[in-house]
Amino acid sequence: MNKTRIFYLLTSLTICVLSCSGIQAQVKVIPLEQSLPSGFINPNLEETIIDTNPAKRIVYNVVKPSLLYYPAKNNTSGTCVIIAPGGALQLLSIDNEGVDVAAYLNNNGVDAFVLKYSLVPTIDNVYTELQDNFFTTEAKRDSMISTIIPYAMKDGLAAISYVRKNAAEYGLNPNRIGFMGFSAGGTVALSVVFNSTSENRPNFLATIYPWIGELGGNVPKEKTPAFLVVANDDHLELVPQSMKIYSKWKEADQPVEFHLYGRGGHGFGADKNYSPTDAWLSAFVNWLGGEGLLWPEQPQGYLARMTYKDMLRMQTRQAETTKTDWGNLGRYFKENQEFAEKNTDQAVVFYGNSITENWKRFDNNFFEANQFIGRGIGGQTTSQMLVRFRQDVVNLNPAAVVILAGTNDIAENTGPISVENIAGNIISMAEIAQANGIKPILCAVLPVYQYSWNKAVEPVGKIQLLNQLLKEYAKEKNLSFVDFYTPFVDEHGGLPEKYSSDGVHPNMEGYKIMEQLVGEQLMMEKIRNQIF
Repeated sequence: MNKTRIFYLLTSLTICVLSCSGIQAQVKVIPLEQSLPSGFINPNLEETIIDTNPAKRIVYNVVKPSLLYYPAKNNTSGTCVIIAPGGALQLLSIDNEGVDVAAYLNNNGVDAFVLKYSLVPTIDNVYTELQDNFFTTEAKRDSMISTIIPYAMKDGLAAISYVRKNAAEYGLNPNRIGFMGFSAGGTVALSVVFNSTSENRPNFLATIYPWIGELGGNVPKEKTPAFLVVANDDHLELVPQSMKIYSKWKEADQPVEFHLYGRGGHGFGADKNYSPTDAWLSAFVNWLGGEGLLWPEQPQGYLARMTYKDMLRMQTRQAETTKTDWGNLGRYFKENQEFAEKNTDQAVVFYGNSITENWKRFDNNFFEANQFIGRGIGGQTTSQMLVRFRQDVVNLNPAAVVILAGTNDIAENTGPISVENIAGNIISMAEIAQANGIKPILCAVLPVYQYSWNKAVEPVGKIQLLNQLLKEYAKEKNLSFVDFYTPFVDEHGGLPEKYSSDGVHPNMEGYKIMEQLVGEQLMMEKIRNQIF
């Protein structure tokens, strides 16, 4: 291919990167040890970001490598991916081949680290120097590549070492670290795999339209699944490179999946291009699932009672239900009809989310022996619970309702919401109950230090504030208040392992304490002749 045409295409890609909307987010920046020798760079050069709003950014003059950390909201598997964007080793397509990819992985329960690795320094203009360094003369190109690749590789190895060493801090599995590279980032990814040790070897590999030159090095003997993507009409004619990788993995009897799309060109990244390559990210997530990388190695708590496929089915059902029945009014519809034929005016409804739903599953005798009615639905927020309150509480005509709600709101299951609005929803339920002659019994939210499905949320202070608001309201209105917080909270503001396997949902020992607390409150109400 004509070198001028190659440069034109690469430059066009870069301009496209600059003209599209990018993701701007608060992110943790993790410095890595500088690998470039001092004589290679001008000490006056500074890392530069081109960002024209609304734009997707490019970065050049990376002389101090770093990781940008993007945690997933729901990472139950401990899997993460280190992403090396492309850009001909002169720049990084940091959004299209980095941050945007991280966002997609986050939405599918995978943590991501975007690697800013060492680049050929830019003195004046990144575009003209890209042309000069890589497309003017083949000898200069080879010289620049052979000079910079070892240092970019060191950055990649350092990134894996850092993540593995600090996996526990981020709630990750040190044996589930992947490395993904785009174009020149694919060169970095392969060089990392071929030059790694047990300490810095990635556990799986993904190369997206990689440029790799001569494919030297050996495939690791340890299991290292590979996922390969390229378009047949790649403008840089890189299909043979991916075919070489595929052949090498097959010869080594390593798991490998190869996606050769008919159209998509080069540099499609996470952009929607209305071409077959739009499907590659979805295919990658499905591949992770097929490799067992989206499920815990040793499932605990409620996860131990299902498989990855079970979870997918459940999520599909929940999504379909939410679309057609946002409050999930159909969940207890049949049971409510059956209760309508019974005298339930002495009954107590336990109303809530998965903590209440699991309560009945863990200790059904507690409910049956006391004529308690369980009306918990896993995952629900107070807004959803308010929608179904009439059907699942008022129409049953119970003597009292025990309301335990709010933790999923703080976890942002249906989006961000203020603590005051959460309290307002619970207070509205209490007011509706009172208006219908039902005694509301408010409960403190159990302590949580971190939600596994939304690690970005810091729940400790919010739970404390919510409980304070509910306690003050109960005191003002002379309502019962059950403190499920104080007996459980540990020194970190969380739920101890003694009472929970996941830090959110109680185990049987935890429920027994809750039963004692709520039983004491119900007995006090009985003595006061306010219910029963």
